[in-house]
Amino acid sequence: MTLIKRIILALIVLCPTLTIAQSVEKLENYTWEEKPEHHQYNKDEDIITTLDKTVVHFEYDKSGGLIEYFLEHQAHILNSDEKIEAYNKLYVPFTSSTSILINMKARVVKASGETIELDDSKILTSKDEETDREYKYYAFEGIEKGSVIEYFYLLKKAPSYSGRKFNFQSTHTKHNLFFDLYTPRNLKFKFKSYNGLQEMFLDTNFESTELTHWELKLDSLEALDKESQSAYNANRKFIIYKLDRNTYANKYNISSYSSIAKNAYNIFYPELEKSEAKQIDKLIKTIGCKTAQNKEAMIRSIENYIKNTFYVVDASSPDLKDISKVIENKVASYQGIVKIYAAIFNKLEIKHQVGLTTDRFDLKFDKDFEAANFLDQYLIYFPNLKSYMSPTEIGSRLGYPPFELTNNYGMFLKELEVNEMKTALAKIKFIEPVEYKKNFDEILIDINLNKDDIYTSSVKCDRSTGGYYAASIQPYMNLFKEDSKKEVIDEYIKYIDPDLNIITKTVYNDDAKYFGVEPFRIVSEFNIDPFIERAGKNTLLKVGKLIGPQMEMYQEKERVLPIETAYKRNYHRVIKINVPESYTIKNLDDINIHNEYKEDGEVKMYFKSFYTFENGVLTITADEYYDMIEVPTNLYDTYRKIINSAADFNKVSLILE
Repeated sequence: MTLIKRIILALIVLCPTLTIAQSVEKLENYTWEEKPEHHQYNKDEDIITTLDKTVVHFEYDKSGGLIEYFLEHQAHILNSDEKIEAYNKLYVPFTSSTSILINMKARVVKASGETIELDDSKILTSKDEETDREYKYYAFEGIEKGSVIEYFYLLKKAPSYSGRKFNFQSTHTKHNLFFDLYTPRNLKFKFKSYNGLQEMFLDTNFESTELTHWELKLDSLEALDKESQSAYNANRKFIIYKLDRNTYANKYNISSYSSIAKNAYNIFYPELEKSEAKQIDKLIKTIGCKTAQNKEAMIRSIENYIKNTFYVVDASSPDLKDISKVIENKVASYQGIVKIYAAIFNKLEIKHQVGLTTDRFDLKFDKDFEAANFLDQYLIYFPNLKSYMSPTEIGSRLGYPPFELTNNYGMFLKELEVNEMKTALAKIKFIEPVEYKKNFDEILIDINLNKDDIYTSSVKCDRSTGGYYAASIQPYMNLFKEDSKKEVIDEYIKYIDPDLNIITKTVYNDDAKYFGVEPFRIVSEFNIDPFIERAGKNTLLKVGKLIGPQMEMYQEKERVLPIETAYKRNYHRVIKINVPESYTIKNLDDINIHNEYKEDGEVKMYFKSFYTFENGVLTITADEYYDMIEVPTNLYDTYRKIINSAADFNKVSLILE
């Protein structure tokens, strides 16, 4: 259970004295049709879902606590070996500590009508070695092309109601979709459908004095293909529901951010015991951040020390969030490490706000529908710097939070003092993406062609990367052993071409403390061999290859999803070639490529390669940048044309005569 869900649970007095005796006998006796008609939907697709049914039933137990019954029933026609392999095991999201498996059945219905029902001996158990969690699963047998696999299971489990997402759309066609929610009448839920999915419907004909029934029915739902550079999960059709009111307990706005913010503030900013305050003081002294030139340098010093010293785990236990235990053991949960940062920043009077948001590729933060789904990933915002920090991600540093959390909204705790008591307001804020100039890849090439034998020339390359382009390497360099470090550096140089013969290399800023401050830089020299070849009496110099491989976009079908890139980005490449007097270049105009896109008079996407040739020195410049993260489908062809400009340049070979 996440921190936010625990907070919401603490806000609710569900029904401590009233027991509503609702029968779930019908659900417990649920079964399938004896002679299903699944094969009427069979078409020329690898997989077709012929039934997708979900039932969520909330009920009070004898002690007045809320419990949830969860039923899932699905049937799929499998028409390829690949899908048979993918679906030959059925895993149930079952955890013995929070769930009871009440019923589980599975069968295979062949195209001939023969039915193979799996008995309980085919219910197997697997274990995740990392988390120690056990999973129940069925191993299907006798599946042939055209067979239907059908299964259902019923769980009795801890309730989930503070914000729950259900995806309906998939990469294949679905038929007969049903979603049913039953809840005691005193519990009032809110729903929201996304990406064009129809809204949930209140069943006013449902005959019950104690239950409310909400439903959604679809005869069919079209497939949504996964497309490159897209936020597929965020664009699927789905619903989110949340508990909003408990009329019996007179609780309203149960899932509201204002209530969550107040309780979260108390968790992250507890009044420190004397011993805890002393430990924080000692930690600050150990870090040595008080000597920093300014607040930004101070924050960077704190962040680097903690991320190099503390181990953060996605787990929950008292010791992992206890300030004393965390400092002592150097191991913390997400909640625990946020408390450490908050205590240090408060002690040093560094203004900050703890925030929560989502991975925008999976679920975009909805600022108009308050639910726990959207409070998933931690950030810390520094108002004076207008900059963000991730407290949990080791590869992230101040100013460069995980890119999937940017270009998105988030909820932040804004401190408020009322009658000498401190609390927090929930402030919804847009998390601006890092500007494109700060995410760069720069390649500076110098080639001095040997006039006696140009095939023996060498290439000097000065490559610098900054921002997210350095995020996969720079923050980890000080953690690598020497052999691994050498391998990483060689791979970085050989990005241009895997067959490079490296002569020399010098590395700069290869430490986590430089990430976001100075670029990761390697100056190298290598043989020209991969970039030059004979062509009869002439020579081909493959100047385009010197910028490294480039993505080339093709689209056989019309684009459906908008482009969603990781971050804004910028490329700068300069290639200088000293050309011997005895050579002329026949096709210099092949270098000139220019494509761009403007919005309100401002260039937002750009590629331009051009040259100058003076005093025997050919200077080629290839600049490219993308000042956009989201590109709508109507601009897809424009985006593709600009992306492919770099690929076109990559193919340029100069003819030296």
